[in-house]
Amino acid sequence: MLVTPLITLLSAAVAYAIPAPAPAQTNAPRSGGLNVQTLVGGSKVSGGATVQYSNLLSALTYYVSPSAGSSIKAGDKFTTMIVSSDGSSATLVAAWSGSTLYDLFGIYFLGLPSKVYASWSIPSLSVGGNPLQICTYIFEQSGSVKSVSNPSRTGFDYSSFASKLGVGSRVAEICLTVINGHAPSSTASSAPTSSSSTASSSSSSASSTISVAPSSSASSSALSSSSSSSSSSSSSSSASASSSSSAASSTGPLAAYQTTVTFNGQTYINNGLVGFGAISGDAVDSQGETIGGIGSAIALESIARNDDGTYSGVMLAQPDRGHNTATTTDYIARRHRIGFTLDPYYDSAALNYTDAKSTFALSYQSSLLYYEQDGTPTTGLDALGIRQGEPPLPIANASYNHISTDAEGLVINADGSSWVSDEYGPYIYKYSSDGKLLQTIQPPLAVLPYLNGSLDFSSGGTAPTVGRVQNQGFEGLTASPDGTKLYALLQSGLTQDLDSSGEGRYTRFFAYDVSGTPTLESSYVLQLPATNGKAKALAQSDFHYLSEDTFVVLSRDGKGNGNDDNDSKHKDFLLFSTSGATDIKDTVYTTTDTAVSPGGALVSNVTAIVPTEFIDIIDDTQLGRFGICNNCDYSVNLINGKWESIAIASIQDPAYPNDYFLFSFSDNDFISLNGIEDGATYVDAFSAEYGYSLDNQALVWRVTLPSQ
Repeated sequence: MLVTPLITLLSAAVAYAIPAPAPAQTNAPRSGGLNVQTLVGGSKVSGGATVQYSNLLSALTYYVSPSAGSSIKAGDKFTTMIVSSDGSSATLVAAWSGSTLYDLFGIYFLGLPSKVYASWSIPSLSVGGNPLQICTYIFEQSGSVKSVSNPSRTGFDYSSFASKLGVGSRVAEICLTVINGHAPSSTASSAPTSSSSTASSSSSSASSTISVAPSSSASSSALSSSSSSSSSSSSSSSASASSSSSAASSTGPLAAYQTTVTFNGQTYINNGLVGFGAISGDAVDSQGETIGGIGSAIALESIARNDDGTYSGVMLAQPDRGHNTATTTDYIARRHRIGFTLDPYYDSAALNYTDAKSTFALSYQSSLLYYEQDGTPTTGLDALGIRQGEPPLPIANASYNHISTDAEGLVINADGSSWVSDEYGPYIYKYSSDGKLLQTIQPPLAVLPYLNGSLDFSSGGTAPTVGRVQNQGFEGLTASPDGTKLYALLQSGLTQDLDSSGEGRYTRFFAYDVSGTPTLESSYVLQLPATNGKAKALAQSDFHYLSEDTFVVLSRDGKGNGNDDNDSKHKDFLLFSTSGATDIKDTVYTTTDTAVSPGGALVSNVTAIVPTEFIDIIDDTQLGRFGICNNCDYSVNLINGKWESIAIASIQDPAYPNDYFLFSFSDNDFISLNGIEDGATYVDAFSAEYGYSLDNQALVWRVTLPSQ
C-alpha cells in the first residue's frame, strides 16, 4: 500500500491531506492506535478542510505498521520534519523538501531531500520505544529560505520557527503519535526506489480501529406518552445551532441544521442528512431474483475514509421473506453485500433525486443464502407446520420441511458468523460465515405464539391467543461491541398485552449473554410512542447499541411510498436507557403468559422504559436537500414508508472524534413492475397502479455523540 498525501494549491487557499489506509473492519478490537493532532496556531482544525492562504490544515489517520509498506511524500513547496520523542521532549531527526519518508516492513527510508533545512541523520527509531512522533511542519516557500536547526521540540513555537524561515505565519503542524497496537489488514505493494539512510526494524506496530458503537445517548420527545409508571431520563431539546467544538466547517455540517438534545447531562447533536442513495426496485441479485426489502436489517462490514474526503465501504443488507404483498413465496433467506461510496453533502442547495443518489452511491456485489447444515434452504413461505424438536421449528408444512424464515435483525460476529432474528418464531438463529445454521435461541414462554393451547407460528389466519402478534416478532437485534451480549426487541406488544383496540404499546426487550451457551440475562418492558391522534402504537423497526444501558431505536408509521397513504406523520430515531426500569426476567410476566399490561394498562409493580426523540426522519427541509419529499405526489421522490435498519460508524476525522454516520435503509417490500422471484415474474399491485417500481432508498445522517 503506497500512501501519499494530496497537496493542492488553490488561488486563495491551500489544502493538504494524508489519505486513509486500507479499510479497517468495523468489528476489529480497539487496541492501541494513532493519536492525530492537527494544529494551526495551537488550535485544532478539521481534517481535509480548505482554509485561507495564511493557514493550513491536515490530515487523516496515518498508520505505521511493519507490514504497511506505506509512505509520506512531501511536495516541492513544503517542508517535512521528522521528530523522535520520549514523551516529554523531542529531538529533530530530519527536515527536508520534495522527498519521501517510507515505512517498509518496519524500516524507515528517507528519499534524498532536494533541500535540507537541518541535520537529518537518523538515530535508531523503534515503534517499541514509544512514542514516536512524525511531525510535519508545512508552509509555502516564498523566495529563498534560511537553513534552520531546531534540535529539540521542547517548548517549540511554530511562529518563531516560521519567522526564522522567513515564511511569516504560513505554517501548520501535524503530529502523529505512534502507540502500541496492531494494524488493520493491508498489503504492501510499493517499495522506495532509493534511500539515503535507514532506521532499525520496528518491534511492534500501530493501529486504529473504527468503533461501531458510540457511547450513551440522549434526546427529547414530542410524541405522546401515557401517565403510567415509567423510566425516562431527564432530557431537554433545542433546535438552535450547536456551540459544540464540532462546529460546521468546509468538511462539517451546516450549523443551521444542527439540533441539540441534552439527556442525562450529556449533549447529543443531529447534524442533519449528509447522504442519500438508492438501488432500483428492478435490480436483480446473483440468484436472478429482485433485490428488495434490503432495509429490513443492515450491518456495516467496512468503511474507510479516502484522501478526497469521501468514504468507501461495504454494507451487509438483509431482506425479509421476499415479495409478500399478496401472498408469501418460497424465497430463500439471504443477505447482500452492497458496496458504497459516501460523499457527504453539507450544502444547503437542493439536489434533484438523481444527483442526490451520488452522495451515497450504492452497488450490489454478491449474496449469501441461508441453509441448514444438510443444505436444505430456508423459505419465506408461511409457517403452517411445526418440526418437532428442541426447540420446535416453524416450517412451511409437513410435506415441505423447510424452516420458514422472515429475517429481520442482523448482527455480524468477529468470526464472520451472524445472528439473525425472525418474525415467525420469533427465534434468533446463528449462521456460520458461509450461511449454515449453527444454533437457535428460543425466547421465553411469554413470547411464543399459542393458539388455544397449541403452538402456531403462522403469520396469517386466526391470530394467536397469547405470545407474539402475527408479523410482529423480533424486528430489532443488536449486540455489544465485544459480541458477548445480544439484545432483541419485539416489534410491538405481545397478544396478552394489547388494549381493547388491539394496540400494543408495551413491547419486550431481552438481553442474552452469548459468550457461551446463550442465557437470558435480563428483560424489560419498553413503552412505544403513539400517534397524537388515534393513539396508535408506533412499532419499532430496529435498534442499535450505544452503551451498556443505552440504545437508539427506530419507531415509525408505515405511511409513504408503497402505502396507500402518502402522508407520513411519524418516523423517528429515539433513544432509551434501561437504567431505572424493572427487570422482569424470571417473573410471571416472562415465564408464563401473564399480561404485563392487561387491557393496555401497565401493571403498577413494573416500571417501563420510555424512549425520547432524537432525530425526525421526515424533516421536510432535510429531505428536500436530497430531492425527497413527504406528503407529495406518488413518484420515486416520495419517501418510502418502511424504514427498518440502523448502522453507525465513526467519521474518522480527528478534529471531530465524537462524530458518527448513522445509516438507515428502507424496506421497499419488493414492489416492482418487473419483479422476479422463485422462477416467476410478477407485477406488484402498487407498481401497476402508480406506474413505477419502488427504489430501495437509503439515508445517512451525521451525529455527534458523547465520549465513551
